[in-house]
Amino acid sequence: MKKALLLFVAFLLPVLIYLFLKSFGKNEFDVPVLYTDSMSVSVPCYGNNYKLPYHVPDSLLKTFQWDSTSLFTVVVFENESKEDQHERSIQLTRVMTEFKNEPLGIIHMLGTHTNVVSGNNGLVTQRVLMSDTNLFKIKTCFFLLNSKQDAVVIDKDRRIRGQYTLTKREDADRMIMEELNILFKRY
Repeated sequence: MKKALLLFVAFLLPVLIYLFLKSFGKNEFDVPVLYTDSMSVSVPCYGNNYKLPYHVPDSLLKTFQWDSTSLFTVVVFENESKEDQHERSIQLTRVMTEFKNEPLGIIHMLGTHTNVVSGNNGLVTQRVLMSDTNLFKIKTCFFLLNSKQDAVVIDKDRRIRGQYTLTKREDADRMIMEELNILFKRY
């Protein structure tokens, strides 16, 4: 009798756990909005006024004709390194291939001393050329990237959803597989 009762409980317990998780569990990850509660800025940015939750200023986005109809926009900052440019181009090609049927915009920010080889198969939807000083200020003060990061994802509400180093495959994988996939499935 005891064996039968133990056997019954042993089979019933996993079924109850499964039903509980199916009813109350949620099998989806969330990609948080960055800089909603707190933020720290670098020294050259102290003159700017920041409000929380942080939104990229609309006036800045209008200067390079940001497409607000895209659900998400990847803003990529180039540097002079040919090796970095090549790796970044490979990762951006992966992004465009993965999300070719999604409302995703890409803005490629270039400094005046950056010499980018074209021929990215229609990859870049928009190129913005500006002085290296302005590029650095926009990168650090408005998109809040550190010196190693070179890409940021913003949503249609101008909120920062992720910051990446596209010259590292792990970061590109995180942007593609973990975060953009989740964001497009959710929205």
